[in-house]
Amino acid sequence: MIWQHPGPADERLLTRRLELVPVVADDAEELIEVFGDERLYVFLGSRPTTTEELRVQFARLAADRLADTEGTAQRNWTVRRPDIHPDHHASATVATRAGLWPTGQYRDHEGVGEQLWRQRLEAPPHSAHPPVKEQHMPTADGDPVRERLADYAAALHTQGAIRSQAVQQGFASVRRDRCITSFYASDGTVDVPQDTLPPAEVLDRIYSDQALITHFDERGAPASSSSQPALVAQMLEALELAPGMRVLEVGAGTGYNAALLATITAAPMVTMDTNQRVVEEARAALHRLGLDGRVTVVHGDGYDGWPAAAPYDRIIVTCGCVGLSPRWLAQLAPGGLALVPVAHGGAHPIVAAWHDGPTARGRMALWADFMEAAGPLAQQQATVLHTIPADAEFTSYPRVGPVLDWAGYVALWCFLAARDHRTTRAAALVEGIDPMKGMCVLHDPERGIAWIQMDGSVHVAGAPALPEEVARLLREWETLGRPPIQGWRCTLAETGLAPTPILTPRDWSLVGEAIEPRS
Repeated sequence: MIWQHPGPADERLLTRRLELVPVVADDAEELIEVFGDERLYVFLGSRPTTTEELRVQFARLAADRLADTEGTAQRNWTVRRPDIHPDHHASATVATRAGLWPTGQYRDHEGVGEQLWRQRLEAPPHSAHPPVKEQHMPTADGDPVRERLADYAAALHTQGAIRSQAVQQGFASVRRDRCITSFYASDGTVDVPQDTLPPAEVLDRIYSDQALITHFDERGAPASSSSQPALVAQMLEALELAPGMRVLEVGAGTGYNAALLATITAAPMVTMDTNQRVVEEARAALHRLGLDGRVTVVHGDGYDGWPAAAPYDRIIVTCGCVGLSPRWLAQLAPGGLALVPVAHGGAHPIVAAWHDGPTARGRMALWADFMEAAGPLAQQQATVLHTIPADAEFTSYPRVGPVLDWAGYVALWCFLAARDHRTTRAAALVEGIDPMKGMCVLHDPERGIAWIQMDGSVHVAGAPALPEEVARLLREWETLGRPPIQGWRCTLAETGLAPTPILTPRDWSLVGEAIEPRS
């Protein structure tokens, strides 16, 4: 659904294509004032706060040429007249370059002139990204990999993980099988030959929406992988990439993500990892793809970033961190964005972070979980609930909360973690509690454990007051309108000691709502 801007019906243009009319604002507060309705950000999929972010947003929207599949009235994005503020004139120019043109129609809202902009529909489709070069998509003679790649990208688009043409082109162009020489499956190690076409059953696994573990550490825990393609796609979309952007990736993995990034941006980038073997394998994979001249693979501590190639327009981190390295934000270009999986409620949802003057700020972008980082970015104390007392007796309370799908459940989980520090993830299985219905818990070491599940049930071991505490939190979430995870913002405050301080989230709040810091 596309949310409508409040206003008289005659101010809305009814077309078959999305009316791409941008809002120019200097900061989040002015955006809120112009939009009026926070739900618009759910449609945007991001929350621009600077002119640079708006520019990238306009280019992405213009490239997408989103269609109104439901036939409903389309959004009018308004631009205040450029003579109101110097930045507005520059942004109007940016909008024009993105394929947005004035209609010559003007409205006056409370005495402030505004110009309506709309997509020039008669113009050829505009793409902000150059076509992917053929040599980045090597195939064996008679190999149907090209068709398989197209189907693979189309499936990710159908499920909503891919939203833009540029990201879909990337997935349809970069061969994931060239980045993996072997992976682990339930039936053993699966080898992926590089000198011949892999067997069809191996390609079926590689081009499915599954994470593939490629390395274990000395403890037998997964240490490196090729992440789930849907999550990779969602993170690439959240980065709002544009041609020419310089990117730093912390966590090289198989090199597949770097290959996608370099293909989409068509610009030099750096990917780094602490594991020398992973670095060598990623470097070899990028050579096989013909991208080794564009992607620099380095061995080093991700905490330090890679200042030699800074500044970066985007930084993406692919391991779970307790917070952000201050050095990442120091290496961002003005208007830059860092995307980092940050510990929250026993998982590692993706936080988008940026500089707001002297202050570092973040917002929730996606729900996810990642293998933990090493070194100072690792969680120093275990927060996930791994063991349950042997004598624990559970009492079940059906339908304490609403029945939720997965998206609603993780939105609730995010809220609980923002409101109550006891929120975590249960890794231990308990008889009578179905892990497929959710593993979010409130864990109070002194008082007990409460499981909150997708079917609305709550299972409690411990203090009799815990069910009512959970019910109170659930009522608060309902009162707030079940806010999505993208509605949450925070400040990032420095914690820890020199020489490796960490920026960790503080004072999670919903945009437009002043709340108390979490307990």
